[in-house]
Amino acid sequence: MAFSAPKKSCAQAALLLSMAAAALSGCGGGGGGNSSAMSSTPTNSLTSSPPPPSSPPVSSYIPPGVTPTAEDDQTTQLTLNNGLYAYQRGYLGAGEVVAVYGTGVDNHPELSGRLLEGFDAYTGQVGDTSDLDPDGHDTAVSGVIAAARGNGGVEGVAPLAEILPVRIVDATDQFNTSDAQLAASINYVTSQGVRISNNSWNAEQSAQSVGAAAFTANAPLTLAAYRSYVAAGGVAIWASGNESASEVDLFGGLPLLFPDLQKGWATVGAVDTNGVLASFSNQCGASAAWCLVAPGVNVGLISKTSGYATGSGTSFAAPQVAGAEAVLLAAFSNLTPQTALQIILQTANKTGIYADQQIYGQGLLDLERATRPVGALSVTTEGNVTALATATTITLGSAFGMGLAQATAQTAVVAQDSFQRGYASSLGNHVAAGVPNFDGVSRLGAFGRPDEMVYNDGSSRLSLIQSADPRLSAPGDAGTKFAGSTQAFGVEARLGFGIDPGRLLNSGSSPVAADLAGGMLAQGAVSNPYLALIDGAYSGAVATPFAGGSLVVALASGRPSQRVGFDPQSSDTGSTAATMELGYRVSDNATVRGEAGVLQEQAAILGSTGTGAARVGNSRTEFAGLTGEVALAPHLAGAAGMHAGVTDTGGRTGSLIQGAANVTSFSAGLGLVETAALTPQGKWVTGASMPLRATGGDANLVLPTAVDTDGSALFSHVRAGLKADGREVDLQSAWSAPLLANASFTSGVLLRQEPDNIRTASAETVAAVRIDLRF
Repeated sequence: MAFSAPKKSCAQAALLLSMAAAALSGCGGGGGGNSSAMSSTPTNSLTSSPPPPSSPPVSSYIPPGVTPTAEDDQTTQLTLNNGLYAYQRGYLGAGEVVAVYGTGVDNHPELSGRLLEGFDAYTGQVGDTSDLDPDGHDTAVSGVIAAARGNGGVEGVAPLAEILPVRIVDATDQFNTSDAQLAASINYVTSQGVRISNNSWNAEQSAQSVGAAAFTANAPLTLAAYRSYVAAGGVAIWASGNESASEVDLFGGLPLLFPDLQKGWATVGAVDTNGVLASFSNQCGASAAWCLVAPGVNVGLISKTSGYATGSGTSFAAPQVAGAEAVLLAAFSNLTPQTALQIILQTANKTGIYADQQIYGQGLLDLERATRPVGALSVTTEGNVTALATATTITLGSAFGMGLAQATAQTAVVAQDSFQRGYASSLGNHVAAGVPNFDGVSRLGAFGRPDEMVYNDGSSRLSLIQSADPRLSAPGDAGTKFAGSTQAFGVEARLGFGIDPGRLLNSGSSPVAADLAGGMLAQGAVSNPYLALIDGAYSGAVATPFAGGSLVVALASGRPSQRVGFDPQSSDTGSTAATMELGYRVSDNATVRGEAGVLQEQAAILGSTGTGAARVGNSRTEFAGLTGEVALAPHLAGAAGMHAGVTDTGGRTGSLIQGAANVTSFSAGLGLVETAALTPQGKWVTGASMPLRATGGDANLVLPTAVDTDGSALFSHVRAGLKADGREVDLQSAWSAPLLANASFTSGVLLRQEPDNIRTASAETVAAVRIDLRF
C-alpha cells in the first residue's frame, strides 16, 4: 500500500506566529508541507505495494556475509541509511524510548509490547492516544523508528525501541494546540526522562521570517519548555518541511533564533531513492549546522492498526534520525543524547553531492559510520595509561606457541573511540607469534661451514663464530661473533661478544657440542635454552678444574631476544644471567654436567614482549639442567641434555599484563656425531630435540571489559593460561665431506612437527645442499 505523507487539512493550520494568535498549530504529514509538494504521491489513496524482489542485488549497503530478507527489501530506506550494518552489529535500540509528537499512535502488531501509555495535549491526561489520522500518519512515523524485526513486513531503525505517543491534534484531526498545551506536552516528556523526541510536523514559515521577538511573544511557554528539555539533555528531531524551500520550516530552524537550543536540535530533509534531495524537500539552508538528510521517498511503513504501506515526505526522514539516536544510546551507555547527535551529524556522508551544506547540511544519515568507531581506538589500563589499540600487541616467544591466543580467544578487551564508546574484541586478536626458533634462509649461510674458526697458541684461544641462529640474533643482525679465553695459574677466563652465553660453558664448547652446532640445520638441540634468550650478549666465565671434573661460573648481559615489535622504555636496561656448571667425568668415555642459574629478563618473559598497553614486566627464571657426553665408539660420540625452569613475572605500571606466576618450561634433546662417515673425512650428525616449551603457568591480566556511563573503562581481573598449545619435535640429520682439494659438500634434512610449539602450524620439512668451491 502507499499513501502520501502531507495532508491537505494541515496546510491552513500552519502556525502563524507572525500574527498575534495564541494557538499553536502545525502540519502533520510531511513535516510542514502541502499536497502539491508531493508530486510523486499526490493523493491520500491507498494502493497495494509491489512485492519485494526475490533476489535483491548486491550493493554496498549490504554488510559482508549478510543476505537481506524480504523484510529488509521492503524497508526500502535501508538501501541509503545503511541500517543493515547496525542490525548486524546487534545495535537495535533496546530499552530506549522515543516520544512521537503528532496524531497519536495505533497499537500496530509491529509495535506490540513497546507502545507506552501516551499523553494527550488537549486533555492534559495520560491515557488513550490512538491515531486520529485516518491514514495513520504518526503510526507510520513510529514504525519507521521502531517496527519490529522479523515479522515479515517492514522494520524500524531501532526495532527494539519503545514509543511514547504525544497527541497534539484535536478530535477533528487538526493541530490547534495552545501555547500552554504544547508546553505541557513537552514538559511531560521531560518529566518522564524521555530523551529523544520526533516531530514529523512543523509550521511553514522559516524561523528568519518569524523572528525571535514574535516567537517569544506568542509562545513563551513553549520556548521555555523546549529550553528546559534541551537543558535536561534531550534532543528534538524535526522534519524540515515539504515546500521545496531554501530554508527549513519554523521549528526546525529555532536555533537560529535561540542558539542555546542547537545542542539538542536536529532537522531532517528527504532524499529520493537515488540519494538526491527530493523535489518536495526543503533545503537545510541557514540551519546546516544541525541539519542532515535521510531517505524520504517510497519509505517502507506500517499502516494504522495492521498492514504495511509506502510513503514519501520529510515526515518519514526525521524518524530515521530519531531511531539512530535510540540505536546509539542503547549500544553505548556512556553517550548522552546530545553526544549521540554529534556523532550522527559528524558521521553523516559528506562526500560528493552531500558536501553542499546549503542543500544537505551535514550530509546523508549513515548508520554504518555512526555505529563504527570514530577516530583511532585506544586501550586504557587500570593505571590510566592509554595506548592505541593497533599498537597494543603481545608478541610471544616460541616457547609459548599460540597458547595465550587460544586461552584468550573468548576474553573480551574493550577499546574506546574518540567519543569514549567501547568496542569489544577478542584479546586473542592482540596476541601474535614472534621470532621463530628456526629460520632456514638465514641458517643456510652458516650451515656446513665450520662453526668456529679457532686460533690457539696454547695459553690463549680466540674463536670467530659464524651463527645465523634467530635465537641468538634478531633478523638482519646475523654475522660473525667473537669468543676468547686465556689461562693463568690453572684458571681459565673466558669472554664472549654477541654469542650464545651457553657456549662459555663446557657443555656448549666441547668438540661434540661444536660439531652438533655447526653440522645441524636447527641449532641448540642440547644446549641451555635460557641463556640463548639473551641476544647480543656480553658474557664472561671463569673455569676451574678439579680432580675428576670442573666448575664454571658464567655471567652474561644483553638485550631480550624477542625484538619484533619490542617497545623498550627508559627503564628497560636489558637482560642478565648468572650460571654455574659443575662437570664430572664419570668414566674415560663419559662426562656429566649439572647446571643451575638465574635469568633476569627486562620487559620480557621467556622471549615474549609487548607493546602499547600490553608491555611486559621484568621476569626472573630459575633454571637447572643436566647434560652429558659419551664416546660410543672410536668415531662415534653422543650428547644429550635437558633443562627446566620456573618463571615469575612482575606487573608493570600502566599495562594490561600484571604479571605471571609459576610459568614452568622444559626442553630436551640428544645428538650423535660420527666421524669418518662414508669417507675418511666425512662427518655425519643426527639429532632429536624438543625446543623450549612452556608447560604451565598463568598470566594475570587486568582488562578493560566495559565502559561506565561517564565514559570510564571498567576493569576485570582475568587469569589466562600460558601453556603452549603445541609441542615442537625436531628430527634432523646432516652429512658433510670434502669432495676435492678445493671443494666441499654438505647436505641435511630437518623435520619440524608443530613448529614453534604452535599446534595448528603445518609440519615443516627443510632440505639443504651446499657446495663450497675455493679459488
